[in-house]
Amino acid sequence: MVIRLASFRKIMRRSLNRKTFGSQSAFTIVEMLVASIILVTGLLATLGMLYSASLSNETTERRQVAVGIVQRALEETADLRFDQLSLTSQPADSQDQDSPLSLVAGEVFKNELDEYESMVVGGQNAAVNPGPETVDVDGVSAKVYRFITWVDAPTYEGCTQNCDNSQDYKRITIAVKAANPNNQGFTKYVLASTLRIDPLLGPEGQVTQPPDPNPTESHDNFFLYDTPNDNCSSTTYQEPSSDHVTNDTLEQCEASSGKYPDLMGTTLPLYTSAPELPYTYSTDLPGSYDGGLAIQRVTTCALGESEELTKFQIHSWSTNTLSADYKLSGMMSFDFWTAMVGQTTGDGKICVWLYDWNLDGDDELITDGSPSPSYAMSSWPGSLTNLSFTFSHRTYTVPGGHRLRFVLAVSSQSDSDIQFAYDHPAYTSFVQIRTTTPITQ
Repeated sequence: MVIRLASFRKIMRRSLNRKTFGSQSAFTIVEMLVASIILVTGLLATLGMLYSASLSNETTERRQVAVGIVQRALEETADLRFDQLSLTSQPADSQDQDSPLSLVAGEVFKNELDEYESMVVGGQNAAVNPGPETVDVDGVSAKVYRFITWVDAPTYEGCTQNCDNSQDYKRITIAVKAANPNNQGFTKYVLASTLRIDPLLGPEGQVTQPPDPNPTESHDNFFLYDTPNDNCSSTTYQEPSSDHVTNDTLEQCEASSGKYPDLMGTTLPLYTSAPELPYTYSTDLPGSYDGGLAIQRVTTCALGESEELTKFQIHSWSTNTLSADYKLSGMMSFDFWTAMVGQTTGDGKICVWLYDWNLDGDDELITDGSPSPSYAMSSWPGSLTNLSFTFSHRTYTVPGGHRLRFVLAVSSQSDSDIQFAYDHPAYTSFVQIRTTTPITQ
């Protein structure tokens, strides 16, 4: 009897050991399966994030390429005479809303402000091919479309001739669309425009004498600095050292106000102690941006006595006094680094003015007409990007002892405020003046 009980105990012990071992083995397999599922899920999520980031980077890069194509196409028109700014043929319209040709309606074109303008087509000297022209840049195949339209400027005070003329300026509009539907980043199209003014028209619509047909023409680059032109004396450039509130550049250099234009000059800001971006020249203006100056979108680009702006809404720069007469030959460019505040893309438009400034309150506007020369894009970049636009103005001589003053504002037609980076070795924004009496040789 004792032996049988002992045998029974051994049998039961072996049975329990087998059940225990079997239970532990099953639990380990479940754990491995759960861990594998978690690992695979994590890897898939990581791969998805990496793919999304890669796709986002590719989209951004392709959009930047598209913006560059637009810029080059606009610059190609800069050296054309005003009479050559005409399309060699009539663009066809299209029902495809993803095509720039959907903006064509017979002989009119809907600009980026949703306004219809008559197209400039034909003529003996017409030199602008409407396209589409296929180009390949950095692996991006794109179609370039060109449109030239007449702009009807509002009648301004003092107008004595052609005041009701609907053909005041010409608008050059460039649109770029991906030629390959697989190109991400601008599956619709990227569009930009600028205005050209007839250099032979005076400030009151009167025809002036044409300039010397064979001038010795050169250019000067006036770089935008962050140095206040204190009291508008002979100010020396100072390297920026830290963030600060927006400089108030609206006053006429009255010592009591402490408000002066910032300085601009022909020397590159090549200092070695450059602050790293982001640094800001508008720390008192809310908004997220990489650095530089932020300007609010409020003006109509037709400044008048009724439009009183603050330091957040318009900014100006001036040279020191010019040592001799300075002859402007009728063409200038603005080359600048910019982005939308908030790091998003959208409609953007800026306005510029150039003055002969002599501090006595009798300033002369060199850039003709109202509205002012402007540059608009339907896809203003969300990160700092180098843009430029060229426009014509009347030929003019700034007397020695006077200054050049450059004024910049952001149109209320923009989707957001716009920032500008300058006075930095990596972000050299400047105004280029074509002249027959260059300061820099």
